[in-house]
Amino acid sequence: MLSGLFRSAMPMIKRGLAFFGRQALRTGAQIANDVADGESVGNSAKRRVSEGIKRFDPSELFSTQSGSGKRKSKRRKPAKKRKSSKRNKHGLF
Repeated sequence: MLSGLFRSAMPMIKRGLAFFGRQALRTGAQIANDVADGESVGNSAKRRVSEGIKRFDPSELFSTQSGSGKRKSKRRKPAKKRKSSKRNKHGLF
């Protein structure tokens, strides 16, 4: 029962972790640029982290639908007619 829950939740968790990882790298790079420009680490971190939180859009991250258009209907194969086999009703001979 729980395996179905984990199976459906894992893609969303993976997308979330990937998003947060990319966001953390961007924020870290921005903080490093600010420090290189002479700003203090604490002030830069406070400003950049709050900007990253404001940039977070959960609807973009957790949308589960993907694909495009309407699903194609599968064509059914016509049923094969069975050959009627006539049996000898009187035994072997």
